[in-house]
Amino acid sequence: MKKKQYYYLLITLLCLGCSSSQPQKNDNPKYIYDLSGYVEANKEKYNIGEDIEVKYVIQNNRGKLHQEPVTNGSKKISEAFQSYGFNAASSKDQLVHLEVKDFGKPINGAISLKPKGKKVFVKNIFSSSQPGKYRLTFNLNWKENKQILFKPIVIEVVDNQKPQDNSTSESIDPQIRTSVRNLVDPETREEAEKEIVSYEAKGLIAVVEAMGDNNSELRSEAMFFLIRIKDDYEIDPIRALEWGALHENPEIRMRSIHVAGQIAPDEIIQIIKDRLVNDPDKNVRLTCLRTAKPLTDIIAVQLMVFALNDREVEIRREVIKELKERTNENFGFDPEASEEERKSALQKWREWAVSKYRGK
Repeated sequence: MKKKQYYYLLITLLCLGCSSSQPQKNDNPKYIYDLSGYVEANKEKYNIGEDIEVKYVIQNNRGKLHQEPVTNGSKKISEAFQSYGFNAASSKDQLVHLEVKDFGKPINGAISLKPKGKKVFVKNIFSSSQPGKYRLTFNLNWKENKQILFKPIVIEVVDNQKPQDNSTSESIDPQIRTSVRNLVDPETREEAEKEIVSYEAKGLIAVVEAMGDNNSELRSEAMFFLIRIKDDYEIDPIRALEWGALHENPEIRMRSIHVAGQIAPDEIIQIIKDRLVNDPDKNVRLTCLRTAKPLTDIIAVQLMVFALNDREVEIRREVIKELKERTNENFGFDPEASEEERKSALQKWREWAVSKYRGK
């Protein structure tokens, strides 16, 4: 493997969630204390899809000038620096990350830092399709196999386009519910659809909620209406379906993911990944898996690799069967084996996926 590829792989792996804790004492021989650093974002709160500009700043803690050459990815132990890695994971779920839009170029060459002086080591640009708080960390391996400590930060991503609290199921107007129930009657269906559309977000929320109704005919009509509403009425239901994908009712979660997968699966990849890994209901996870299958390999294979560690052997069997058919790889993964026995093969799958699809 070429040197450039090796370090890109290392950075990508760290970005996927391999963060390390930082010691509080200043006498650990692993660390350089003459230099330190911190992570800096251009603000604290962002909207979904907005560019998140992040700087990793190195500073001189000494009372005198600090000068030395910096060599990107040097293999010589006496030269700085050896490698670096960053992590931009959700504070609640380490499997959810900011997406990297642009890798900056790290400093390379002689650096000169005045006492307490600062310099941007590298800059990245992220974005997110999922709201929440994200912890940004940075690891920098310097010369002589030592590390420079960086202070992390937490930023927040919000979704200003999501239905507000007054659009949730508890506040749905009874007239909207009546319109939704009229979808099952061919004679009132057309008028019901127009009424639902006139209620905008509240109407869409009510239809999504109807996918969990006890009436199977209403469930089917609600799903069919959401699938064709964009073509028939030029209204995009994805935001309402994202709401449904996180509903407390697993039937609504499952059907919301299925419908969104029929309409625009690329827009809910983060939700598919989150529910595929974390949803407590097996049928929801299976729906995520089957929604991912028609996607291109660069997306589908990586999502399925996450699902190899599912708690249900049935899902693990389906995942490895699909992966083997698409990649001709196996890495000794046995879906029937214990979690401990699967660990080595799972790690090989993860490393292979990162190497195969990095930068694409």
